[in-house]
Amino acid sequence: MSYDKNKDYKALMDEAASRGDYAAAARYEQKRNEKIKGEGMSYKTSSDYAGWLDDRDYGNEIKSAVSSGSSKRKVADLLGSRMEKAGSTKGMEGYVRDDIYDMAVEYLSSSTPSASYYGGYKSGYQSGIQKLLDRLEEREAFSYDYESDPLYQAYARAYQREGRRASEDALGLAAANTGGYASSYAIGAAQQAGSYYSAKQADKIPELYKLAYDVYKEELEADMDSLGLLSKLEADDYQRYRDALEDIYRQDESDYKKYIAELERDRQRENLEYERGRDALDDLRYEMEWQYKRERDALKDSLR
Repeated sequence: MSYDKNKDYKALMDEAASRGDYAAAARYEQKRNEKIKGEGMSYKTSSDYAGWLDDRDYGNEIKSAVSSGSSKRKVADLLGSRMEKAGSTKGMEGYVRDDIYDMAVEYLSSSTPSASYYGGYKSGYQSGIQKLLDRLEEREAFSYDYESDPLYQAYARAYQREGRRASEDALGLAAANTGGYASSYAIGAAQQAGSYYSAKQADKIPELYKLAYDVYKEELEADMDSLGLLSKLEADDYQRYRDALEDIYRQDESDYKKYIAELERDRQRENLEYERGRDALDDLRYEMEWQYKRERDALKDSLR
């Protein structure tokens, strides 16, 4: 048995409440309820101060939710629980509509979704896009140096080899026709054969220039195409994020409007109950006055 059956917990509860110690009043109320049940008493149990036994601080939770950008649904639920707790607990009436209430309502009324709650957009393509942008920015203007071109060097070796061979063949043929002696004709023929291949070697430079430029242009176009593709994928992904964000926002707005409507219905219901209670009190006062006048008149009649 956790209560003292000889104690008047009702008196202790009222005395604690009168000095503003509502936590003590809540404990005495709890003991009183236990005593009523344990002793089988006819008194009704009460929960006027039960909220003071609830250690959950909805005010701090609301502040934290607002500062961290939580969803409007969460803030609305916390505010509703706080108002219900404060509204049903004696001594907490001042917490029903205070600065925390104003802060929560202002947050719920905000038309801007909270980026921190929704996580913000995280790109899956930005690193690839940035690499391509860096590569395009660092790309040097096209230039061609045939002397450092390995393909030109290969052609040069081949033409020089063929030129020497052609010169030797021309010189040998001319010498054979002159009895083995070199002549100016033979030398000229050899030089002409070598010059032919030297010209062919020089003619390769424009062709190799165009080939190098085509490779440069293809690489540039490939990077541009990749950048365009990644940019489109990025735009599509971001639009999906915005669409999802808008869906969540619309749901939050719908929940908020429903919540505000419920608050308004509660307020109207409270006003109606107050009006009814006042009317009942007026009726009772009228009945008591009428009864008093009737008894007074009856007393006067008896004294005549």
